[in-house]
Amino acid sequence: MNKRQSSLETTILIIELLKRIPKSWWITAQQLKQQLAEIGLDRDIHTIQRHMKSLVESSHFPIDMNNRSKPYGYRWSQQAVGFTVNALSIQESLILQMAHKTLKNLLPSSLMDSMSGFFEEANRNISHAQDPAKEIQWLSKVVVAPEAQPLLPPELQPDVFNEVSCALYNNYCLDITYRNAGGEVKEKTVMPLGLAQQGPRLQNKRE
Repeated sequence: MNKRQSSLETTILIIELLKRIPKSWWITAQQLKQQLAEIGLDRDIHTIQRHMKSLVESSHFPIDMNNRSKPYGYRWSQQAVGFTVNALSIQESLILQMAHKTLKNLLPSSLMDSMSGFFEEANRNISHAQDPAKEIQWLSKVVVAPEAQPLLPPELQPDVFNEVSCALYNNYCLDITYRNAGGEVKEKTVMPLGLAQQGPRLQNKRE
């Protein structure tokens, strides 16, 4: 690999890192590594950590690092506006907000996390638009209404959904522990086949 190509790949890697740094929560180097691998940028953890250290120490990017415990976390400073290559229009921001509301339980947690910067930008664009009234009003004008009597959704633990959705996305098996109808604790290896949302209920198809 020549020096010019190496510099270009490093630049692309840094841009992708900056796009994935959230503002309202901490992200670790391991999480960034996983998100980059999903788009074909497979880098070792030490490379990710080295670039993040350089970005934190740089005066060009207001990025905070939580080094009180390991693994370290990273996020944009509160006064930062984040990073994006192309600014979202007000129409694109409205569509993203609606997509986030509708699809948050139908996409892998890792993909939703990788899009967090865009969702935050969409919310910020509408909130700070010169005349955001129409866009804000539209969010309250539309709703997905069930055909039957609405049911109360069961409590969905984020860690469980994360494991199931990631296994489904990557075609992995899951080792699960569950309690059957008779109250017995069982262990089983299952292969998630799909997610189905019926009203407020989220169901997992498996074999």
